[in-house]
Amino acid sequence: MSWECQESIRNEYKLPSELLNHTQGLGQSREFYQAILTPSTSDATSKARDRRILGIWNGIVKLYTRGNLTKASDRLVAISGIIAAIQRRTGWLNISGLWEPFLWTQLLWGRGGSFSSQDSKSSGLTPSWSWISVSGESSFQYDFLSEHWTVIANVKRIANVTASKPGPTGTYESRMALEISCIPAKPTDPTSDEEPEFGRGFVNSLIPGFAQMRHWQDIMLDTEADFYLPIAAMSRHGILTVYGIAIVACGSCEGTFRRLGHICYDSYNQRREGIVLDHALCITTLQDQSLWKTFILV
Repeated sequence: MSWECQESIRNEYKLPSELLNHTQGLGQSREFYQAILTPSTSDATSKARDRRILGIWNGIVKLYTRGNLTKASDRLVAISGIIAAIQRRTGWLNISGLWEPFLWTQLLWGRGGSFSSQDSKSSGLTPSWSWISVSGESSFQYDFLSEHWTVIANVKRIANVTASKPGPTGTYESRMALEISCIPAKPTDPTSDEEPEFGRGFVNSLIPGFAQMRHWQDIMLDTEADFYLPIAAMSRHGILTVYGIAIVACGSCEGTFRRLGHICYDSYNQRREGIVLDHALCITTLQDQSLWKTFILV
């Protein structure tokens, strides 16, 4: 057992605090205190401050979602005090566990742990685009605010959407919604012979060679996706990486979609085999708003 506060870290086995910080992720409260609770105006609106605070939040979510709650419905309520503190410090608006100034980055959370069937269970909470919708550990894989990443989509909060079918109580629920605009990708038929190594891919891609990029995914409950929505891209060390989400039509809310999980494509295989892929062309094409389509997530 370990105890941590702003001044000290103590544990029953008297292990060095540095070891605990490394192996268990402790030390969060001190960092939180310095960045969130200590009054400061020197970096009030700086990008460095935003990255630091968002990084602290992402770490808190990862540690927090490893634990078990008596009631799954408390998944957001139990962390509301931390959310309130960050709101006071930054003026950001938290929407179901995601910070509105950075919705495009916050939308790219994934399931942590071993991706077991237990981890993939739904928590029964909505919206589907928030980490509160799944049980088990959730984490943010990358620092998408770094200079290496390029935004290739527009994500914004819109007015709530009313369900087209009644819920368990017989009422037509109001759903929190996000609007995403980007170039969508249509997954291939997983039973076809196309792309046998990876199973699914960008069959309607406008970019030569892009469909052959390898990919991995974290799809909720192994449901087949209707679309892949690319959201961020990075060209670094000779490899192009595209990060996005997988979505499927929402049966209870006509014209909208549910988030299934995140997807990641990269050109590692092309680089290994000496195939040249024009990274700049790929990213420029994905940023072309004349080719974007709009999707509503609930």
